[in-house]
Order: sequence, then structure tokens, then C-alpha cells
Amino acid sequence: DKATEQLVNETAAFKKAEQSKQLPDDGPEEKKGSSPFEDDTASIFSNSSKPLTIASGHRIARSSSFSRRNPSLDDDGTRSSAFVQELTINKLHFDSVGLVDREKEMKALKSSLDRMMVHDTKKGNKELIFIDGYSGSGKTKLVGAMHEEVDAMNLDSMIAEGKFDVNSTSTPYSAIAGALGKICENINHQRLMYDSMFGDQVSTIGRKLVEEVGEDIHVLSKLIPQLDLILPGDVQLNKRQIMTDSFDVDAVKTKWEYAFRVMIRGLSSLYTPLIIVLDDLQWADVSSINVIDSLVSDTGNENPLMIIGCYRSNDVDESHILTTKVKELEAKERKFKFHITNISLANLDLDGVNQVIMAVLSIDDASRTRGLAEVCFKRSLGNPFFLMEFLSMLEEEGLLSFNLGLLEWSWDEEEMERETMSTANVVDLVQSRMNKIPKSAQLVLQYAACLGQTVEFKTLNYIWASLGNQEEELSNILLQLEKGNFFERIGDNSYRWIHTNLKETALLTGNAAEPEFRFEVGCTLYHEMSSDELEDLLFEVTDLINAAGVERRIEFAELNLRAAEKGKRISAFNSASKYVAQGIGLLPNEKWSSHKELTLRLFIIGVQMELAVGRIDEMEKYSKEVLAQSTCTALEKSPIYLAQCYELLSVSLNPSASIELGMKILRNEFGVRFGGNKVLRPVIALRALFKTIKVVKSKNKDFFEDLGEMTDPTQPVIMDLISRINYSAYFAKDVFIQILCTIKQVEMTLDHGIGVLGGFPFITLAVLTMAVTKDNEAGADFTKL
Repeated sequence: DKATEQLVNETAAFKKAEQSKQLPDDGPEEKKGSSPFEDDTASIFSNSSKPLTIASGHRIARSSSFSRRNPSLDDDGTRSSAFVQELTINKLHFDSVGLVDREKEMKALKSSLDRMMVHDTKKGNKELIFIDGYSGSGKTKLVGAMHEEVDAMNLDSMIAEGKFDVNSTSTPYSAIAGALGKICENINHQRLMYDSMFGDQVSTIGRKLVEEVGEDIHVLSKLIPQLDLILPGDVQLNKRQIMTDSFDVDAVKTKWEYAFRVMIRGLSSLYTPLIIVLDDLQWADVSSINVIDSLVSDTGNENPLMIIGCYRSNDVDESHILTTKVKELEAKERKFKFHITNISLANLDLDGVNQVIMAVLSIDDASRTRGLAEVCFKRSLGNPFFLMEFLSMLEEEGLLSFNLGLLEWSWDEEEMERETMSTANVVDLVQSRMNKIPKSAQLVLQYAACLGQTVEFKTLNYIWASLGNQEEELSNILLQLEKGNFFERIGDNSYRWIHTNLKETALLTGNAAEPEFRFEVGCTLYHEMSSDELEDLLFEVTDLINAAGVERRIEFAELNLRAAEKGKRISAFNSASKYVAQGIGLLPNEKWSSHKELTLRLFIIGVQMELAVGRIDEMEKYSKEVLAQSTCTALEKSPIYLAQCYELLSVSLNPSASIELGMKILRNEFGVRFGGNKVLRPVIALRALFKTIKVVKSKNKDFFEDLGEMTDPTQPVIMDLISRINYSAYFAKDVFIQILCTIKQVEMTLDHGIGVLGGFPFITLAVLTMAVTKDNEAGADFTKL
């Protein structure tokens, strides 16, 4: 039968491989066929009344020369353990399990794919698919089947996957950045290996990205390191930038969403279709969820795009941000021409469990495995991951075994029922499996679990070299963990957990859940890693150190400041707020006198982040403490002033109050007065406008070419405050304040140099010149400035 044929083939292959390693015989060679046992496969079936198994210890006396020619037997005739290890017939074939009982779900995915590829201008060609189910229900397996469906269509497609991680909730866009990074790597490989014409398209996309995103391309490439692979080498970015503590929440959020839009427009033009899979959406940050919204509602992108989001239904309730966002998306899918498909995965039924068992055991008779399926269904409730772990446990415990003599799997259902009664959930099963591996391997799992879903060997080695058992090589332990189906290797230097459940269980094993354990891991990385290496894992390391509730230490307050600044930079506002609070808590009581600069920086970011997330009471608490410090100058307090003006306009929706506060701050703190009497303001504004137009027209081209940047640090702050007043005046419909703000900014540029707004005041001046004086020629000249 099939099992016999497989065993004969494996025996022959093993024998051939082993004979090539043998030394020459030390005695005369026996003639072929002189022994009834020389054909090694025949010995398997000899003495059928006593099946030959490892446990039986069945012996056949043989000479040493015979064992050399029959490597599947030891010298004493016992079945060679090396031979048994090489066999696959006696292994559980988890990799042979296909998609079971998911026909309806696959049909829904196929319909989405077909709909996307038919370019219907009325319905659009963007698909958003949400797949939910309990942990281990087979969401990843279903997406894998989608890969096969796309491959079968012979499309010039690209499927990129990213995964959110419970350890990386502080890092926004992590899964999106991971997926886009993989696309960049694929593009670079394709350009180098196959298609020079393709390379021209990539260069065009890279240039367009630089043009649209501008100087923020540096921040984007920090988030997606592989982005550099598609940026043209000859592109020189304008790095001239005068930094201030101006912070516009709306602008920061919009900037990131727009940057991802531009990137996806370019990448989706290369692949038909582009499919992005984002796993574990239940751990996604708000910014990432908003980016998904931005991408599928981008009517400016005419290329096919599919986004598949997978999440654990048991971790997402009605109050979860994902639930709210799905409802928002469903309300606008018709307007923005995209289609939403919701797929819910239930556990397998008894027949589905039986199909899985038949595939794993390579058994074709459903009736033979029915009893085993009933036990497994009762214990696993039909959860596919739980089922696989349960089968592994049965084999390890000897409750499910392969008889090499009978060439079949054997089990005792009553014994299984009796011995597995205490198995309550998958965590117990996985913990039981972890407890059986060597202590050193358990420790490596615990270290890796602190670092996320994917970990680099170099990072893990920093920890192992300092905290682990140095008598054992980390590479050898990782190899064992690969074979044990805990990790899979990614490239040359990284390892990824086979399943999130394994990582989560490892965090509950040993001391991994203890704050002191996590603190020790965090401190090791903090001290051992270079500054650039630490930047890549900044949030993870800071979280590990913060977990222990450390005592006041300035170096850790500085670490939290660094993490908060990164959070601010990449729109991780909630995370930045958390790091600010932690950092301030690590400062001494006399912080304003002993560590003024560090303290001020933490409080300023605190004000900005609390404003960004809408916690106005916390923002005001931080603001009052800064403004109460007599040792802080107006320039040092300026970020607080800007935040207060922003809050009055954008949160309190009171633009008039924002104008009054801004003008009061300029007058009292910086000695800048403009606006005059409200009654005379129209006359003052128009007279100042005509005067400014005349002054600007009198300047020649050389004057503007020689104009440098602002060097007085106070002037950019004043320019920012005037911009805030100008913005508020727009909403207050106070056109004369707008005119006066524009004129003041033009005057400041002529007197002090180019500020953070660049030529924008001159564009506004051009509009006013055309509208008020009807001097279109002068207005056109101003736009060229």
C-alpha cells in the first residue's frame, strides 16, 4: 500500500546517503543476495508475529560489515535511531493540512478579487476586507490561500504583509511600514535582476515621492528604511530648515496620511493588483487605522488596491477604535468608491476536525479517525491552532504513536479522554510543550518574547551574552527552536514566531512576566546597543525599562524624553504623552533648578501631546507649571503660547479669543504691536498694504537672491505667532487682521531674512495686490519671489 511504498523509498534513499559516508569493508564482501536480510527493507517485515518497533527492541544478529552496508540497522540488528529520525512516514504532517471547511470564505475573497480587477468607474477598484475570528482560527491560513488564488491568475501582482504587535503598540504605522518595506525590497530585486525599463518607472516614482513629501522624506525613510532602495541616488533634498517648537496637530496627521497616499499611488502603478495584508489589527494604533481609511478613500488613485485586515474578534468590542472606524468606512464606501467585505471565521465543526486529523496522519478512512476526532474536538472546540497543539501534545505524551511494524498510527481514545481531562486551554498546552525543552531554550523564548513578533539575532545575542548561559551557543539554541516549530528564520539574521500565541505564552512562562525580568532585558539593550541600534528599538527598550517602576534616574528620564520626541515626530501622540509622564516622574524635586533644559523639554512636549489627544486639563496643568517659572524666558515659553492659541481655535472653537491672546502675547512678551484701534483698523490695514506693495516693488532681483535665513532665534517664533493669528482671523472672517498679519510677515522677511514660512507671505501679498489694487503685473512678479 501507499505507506509501504513510502517506507521502501525512504529506506533506499537513507541507505544510499549513508553508504556514501562509510569506510571500506574490513572483510570480504558477501555476495549480493547471499543473506535473506541483505535487502534492508525486507527486514522490516520479518517476524511479523512480533512487529519491529523502537519500543520492542527486536534484534537480528549481524556482522559489522553487514551493518555498514545496511545503515538503517545498528550492529546488533536494532533499527537505527538515525534512520528512524530521517523517516517522514512516522511524523505528524501538519504542513499537508490545506484549507478546511472555508469554501464560503474563499468564495468571498475571490469575489472581491474579481470585482477589483474589473475597472468600474462607478463602483471603483479598491477593496477593503476585514477577517475576524478567535486567535488560532485560521485567519493567516485563509490569507495564504488568497496568495495561491492570485498566483493562479498569472497577474503582475504584489502581496505584502505587515503585522501589528502587542509589544509595539507605541510605534505607529508599524505594520504598514513593514508591508511597504517588503514592497521596496521586491522592487529593488526586480529592478536589479530582471528589468531595466522597470527601473525607469521606479526612479520616476521615487522622484515623485520626494517632490510631494519634501523634507519629510527623511522621517519617512527612518520609518521605512527600505525606502532608500527606490529613491533616486541623484536626488538632493533641500535640507535647509529652521526648527522651532511650533506644533500643528492637524498638519502633522495630514502630513503622514498624505505621504502614505503618495507612496501607495506610485507602488500600485507598478503592480496589478497591489494587495496589502495587515495582521493583528486589534493592536493597531489610531494613526494606522486612519491611514487605512485614507488609502481606500483616495479617489486620486485609479490603480487597483486591496487591503486585508485581520483581527481577533475576542479582543475587539463595541468600544474599540476599530469597530468605530469600520462603521465610519461603511457609511462612506459608496461616496468614495470602495467596497468593504467582512469575513468571520468560526471554529471547525467535528467533520472539519476529522479532515485535519486525516491529513496530519495521512489516513484516508474517515471512519477510522472519527473517535480520535471526537476527543480532539471536545478538547480544542475546533480551534485549528489549538487542535494542532493538542495533536503535538498527544504524540509527545505517547498517546498517539506510529508503529513501524504495522505501518500505522495507533491510539487509545479512552486513555486520551482520561489523561487529557485537565487540559483547559491552548496556553496550558503550549506552556506544557515549552516546559519540556531545555532551560536555556526556554530562557531564549522568554527574552525573544520581550522584543516582539520578529527579533534580530544580533539583538538577542546582546541579551544572551550578558544574561544567558554563555556555555551554550545562541545559534545552536535557535536552531533547536526552529526545529521545535517555535521560530521560523527570516533571511540570514532574523527570527519570527510561528504564531502569536507562542509569543504570548512565552511571556507567561518563567520570570518573563516579572517587571524585574523585563527591566533587566531593557537595561542590557540600553547599555549594549549603539545609538542607531537603540533608535530602531527605542520604544520597546524604554517600555521594558519603565515596566519595573524604576527609581528616579536622570539617564532614564532622558531616555523617556528621547522616546517622547520620536513619538511626536512620527505622530505617536499617546505614546509620547506616556513617555513624558514617565520622564517627569523620574526627575528630582528640584528639577527646575538642577535640570532645567531636560525638564522644560519634557513639559513642552507634554503640553503638545496632551493637546493632540484632547486631554486639555492635563495640557493646562503642564502649561501653568512652565509659565510659573521665572527663570524661563519668553522664547523658552513660546511653545506654550502657540499651544494655547491653537487650543482656543481648534478645540474651544473660539477664533476671536485666539486672536486676542496671540496679540496680547506679542505685545507683552515680545514688544510687537500691530492692529491698532478696531474702528480705524480697515484704514490702517489698507494704508499699510499700499505702502508695503510700493516697498517690495522697489527691491531689485539681487536683493532677494542675497536674502539669507533668519538668524535671530526670536524672529521665527514671532512669525509663528503671527501665522496663528492669521489662521484664526480666517475663521473669524476678519480680513483686515489677515492683511495686517501678511504685511507684518513681509516686513519681517525684508528686515530679518527668510523664515519658516519661506515665500508664503509674498504669495498672499500677490493675491491682495491683484484683488485690491488691480495691479496684476506686480502681483505676478510677487509670485515669482
